[in-house]
Amino acid sequence: MIDRALAPSDSCHMVQLFDNDTSLSEVVSQYLGAGLAAGEMVILIATAAHRSAIRRQLTDRAFDLERAQAAGLYTELDAHDLLAGFLVDGRPDATKFEALVGDRIEAMQQTRPGVRIRAYGEMVDLLWGDDNPAAALELESLWNDFCARQPLALLCAYHAAHFGGDAGETGLEAVCGAHDYVVPREQAGALPDANGRLRELTLLQQRAAALSLEVTRRTALEGDLREALSAATAAHAVADESVRYNELFTRMVGHDLRNPLNAIVTTAHYLTRISTEPKLLRAAQRITSSSMRMARMIEQLLDFTRIQVGKGLHVERGTTDLLQLCQGLVTTLQSTHPGRTIVLASRGVAVGELDAERMTQVLSTLLLNAVHYGDDARPVRLDLDGSDPGSLTVSVHNGGVVSPEVMPLFFAPMHGGLKGEHTQALGLGLYLTRALIRAHGGEIAVHSSAAGGTVVRVELPRQATVEMTA
Repeated sequence: MIDRALAPSDSCHMVQLFDNDTSLSEVVSQYLGAGLAAGEMVILIATAAHRSAIRRQLTDRAFDLERAQAAGLYTELDAHDLLAGFLVDGRPDATKFEALVGDRIEAMQQTRPGVRIRAYGEMVDLLWGDDNPAAALELESLWNDFCARQPLALLCAYHAAHFGGDAGETGLEAVCGAHDYVVPREQAGALPDANGRLRELTLLQQRAAALSLEVTRRTALEGDLREALSAATAAHAVADESVRYNELFTRMVGHDLRNPLNAIVTTAHYLTRISTEPKLLRAAQRITSSSMRMARMIEQLLDFTRIQVGKGLHVERGTTDLLQLCQGLVTTLQSTHPGRTIVLASRGVAVGELDAERMTQVLSTLLLNAVHYGDDARPVRLDLDGSDPGSLTVSVHNGGVVSPEVMPLFFAPMHGGLKGEHTQALGLGLYLTRALIRAHGGEIAVHSSAAGGTVVRVELPRQATVEMTA
């Protein structure tokens, strides 16, 4: 079993090669499990599939991950989402990396001074797998800079298949050179000593000679493989062009729909002013309500397209009083949903540099979601916490529980209602909510249980520090 030997000092940077997902989940679960058993704080940065497998392994080892997470000892982060937050033109941006990753780890260290942190991350493997080794090595350098300032035991992992080509040896040497320790696949449970490393090097040299003969044998197949790769590359280029045109078409349609929609809304308003006939007024009100819903759907579609084409969501910051904003939203919702109880509680000063219009969109989505899907017999609770001088926290709590199969898709686009029923929405509300929170430099998380109900928690920096895009 992997123990402290794999992380021989409080600040070390290690790399592990893996052949398949099963071996990877076993190694990482042993590594993180050793940290949890020792009372350390652990961070898991991986894809959804790997997080699920590692989480299952840890649970099988009798670790209570929900309890560890509640105590601040266990943190999961999505590798794809985290990468998207600090990549600029395919390369890691040092400032955004510090804001999204470094600051978070430093904050964890401050909550438990002296407690060791060990982390596992595979963002570098994703970059290498996307044929972007330069970005992967730049990210390794950023991790090294951070480990030099703050104590962190970090284990990285690369799929061994990445280093099987002609440039594989050079790439592997660069990866090994970026780490303090290299853990061979055959010795994943312990770090070999100096003599052990020499013996391992001898074995690797012998294997390299054998592989050289295998490469020679397979040279005859390279012509067919190159042709197949060329055809696949051409097909991929055609698919990319098709996606680009589809996105362009969506933006054009969204913009072109606004003019006739505005005309419809104007006409409906005019009818309500000139007529007192009840049937006509009801029809005008239905037109106005449907038009407003269509306008929201168009805005959501345009925001979604901006994200997909890589432009992100722009925010216009200004001094915003979240308490005043929430009071207006609660009053409006209470009038449109008289059968539901909405409780607003606040402490501290909930004022920050935020985009008031975008925050109205965020909070409206969260409150409507809570009213729509929550237990009708239990109130919806909206809590504002402005007691921290550097951040603002918003929590929306409703009765009811999100099913385990839906939870991984909670913020995913195009999934419709959380209960699976047919809706008139596009299924983009929660996806865009998360994007807008990240555009403000904040974080959003959801927790759900039968006993405690469902809580969506948003944490926002009170002041703008780094320009963020979703």
